[in-house]
Amino acid sequence: MPSKEYLKKLQQGESTLCPDPRYTTTNVTNWCYRSFLDWHACQRLMGKNHKPCMYFRSAYGQLCPNAWIAQWEEQMKDGTFPGLLPPDPEEKE
Repeated sequence: MPSKEYLKKLQQGESTLCPDPRYTTTNVTNWCYRSFLDWHACQRLMGKNHKPCMYFRSAYGQLCPNAWIAQWEEQMKDGTFPGLLPPDPEEKE
């Protein structure tokens, strides 16, 4: 988990992503997708206002093409998103 100082700078728009040793190649597709999943999982598990979740939002926002994000958001709205996420507590069954 990133340091509190880094998260503060990230929230203020003063910092970019720090390197992630899990993704050492120049192809950041996996990092992009994982960050998108982690953002939504973090919000579902910790609540929408949980500030450390912002790290993942910033990560996928910087790494993923906008077209991918729009497609994934549309799939989530339609219930066809292929990723594994915890249940949304706000979603009615």
